[in-house]
Amino acid sequence: MNFIKDFNMNYTVCLNDTDYTKEIDNHLITKKNDGTVTTELFLEGINYLKLNLMINDKNNYIHIRGNMIEIFKDDNKIIEIHVTSSHLDNIYQKKNSVIIILHGCDISGVLTFRKKEFLNKRLQSPEKFETTFETHHNLRYHYIEATDNNLKDNLIVVFSAFSAEYTYNFNYVDTLKEINTNKLFILDDFGAKGSYYLGREKNFSIENSIISLILYIASKNNINMKNIISVGSSKGGYSALYFGMKYSFGNIITLAPSLYLGSFLKKYHPEMLDYILGSNSEADKIYLDSLIYRIPTANQELNLKIMVGTKDSRKEKHIEPFIEYLEDIGYPYEYDLIEGVDHSQLQYFAPDYIKVQLSNILKIPKISEMYLTALNFTIENNTAKVNIETIGQNLEYAYYWYCDNIVLKKVLYSNEKQSEIPITESGSYRVRVFLRDSDKIIITKSSRTINVNHKGEL
Repeated sequence: MNFIKDFNMNYTVCLNDTDYTKEIDNHLITKKNDGTVTTELFLEGINYLKLNLMINDKNNYIHIRGNMIEIFKDDNKIIEIHVTSSHLDNIYQKKNSVIIILHGCDISGVLTFRKKEFLNKRLQSPEKFETTFETHHNLRYHYIEATDNNLKDNLIVVFSAFSAEYTYNFNYVDTLKEINTNKLFILDDFGAKGSYYLGREKNFSIENSIISLILYIASKNNINMKNIISVGSSKGGYSALYFGMKYSFGNIITLAPSLYLGSFLKKYHPEMLDYILGSNSEADKIYLDSLIYRIPTANQELNLKIMVGTKDSRKEKHIEPFIEYLEDIGYPYEYDLIEGVDHSQLQYFAPDYIKVQLSNILKIPKISEMYLTALNFTIENNTAKVNIETIGQNLEYAYYWYCDNIVLKKVLYSNEKQSEIPITESGSYRVRVFLRDSDKIIITKSSRTINVNHKGEL
């Protein structure tokens, strides 16, 4: 493993409590490829391996997330180490070292060291934004304390939706920045795509860690369970509903969750089903499908708000059967069916919808119910066009067009749901859309950016 020196590290290896540093290369197959080194190991008859990676630069920040080790220097990622092994027992940090423990019969695995083309595309250090809750499973969270004394007895818990593989995001931090109660944002950074905050291989200890964190924050701030609000959309919507119902939170806001979770994962994300339950068999599918239906329903004092769009496939396949179940057991709920909205439009619709629901629960100044449900920005034939879809009464729309972050044109408020400008030069184009109601309350969203070269080509 002499290649490790190229990553500014040293190492030691112990097999069954015996130093094996010099001999380990005899059991490795190592491949190098332009900044990436992959080493495969197989140790017949060995049931315990301890690899100690010693980081030479003491100013580096080490971040361990599941089976991923990230090393940052001056707030930028410089190294990523990915451990793939069914024998992986633990990865932990000790001062400026990372300890990797493999345990089991005939140990095998793959270690991949990268200096570029990282699996986790987030290149900035999470040190300033993430806090670690140390329990059986270390959890990453972001907590914001209430600044409004009238709201200090409440806690919003936000569960995250899907993001790109190995990239884990806190959802709705900016959305909720003006709601000045206690806010807890929890990452689901287990596995490549997450664990639905449940567990791994049918061990639901991740769930236990999650509720321990929530109860810790609530207890520390003297917050009653009835004043906890769980919030999430899509994947996060399932978790908001699951934790809210199971642990008797006072309020639940769930947007477009996939409630037959086993069927959904088996069809679209079988590797997640395998991660959570250890396999993806038909029995596993049935087990997860029934999970949300097996929650005790004795507490009927909570406020449950379920939202889905009429064009969302989850409406008929997941939400309506659950609504029938709630009706059968007499469980109280509110159901918002939003005309014309499909699942992909949640990115535009959900933030403002969540703010409206929270303003009702917290009894803060009511937020106007106007929603941008679609923002379609295209460039064709040297013309940039935007078309929008909205929900609300007496709305007007304005558009700011940008090239390289400089305003090219301002289109003043009117009832037009489209706008366009000619493309006359190369640059990075985007448009910012403004919605205004009759009370002059404004919400705004920005489009994606499209790059155009000097020939007017994308």
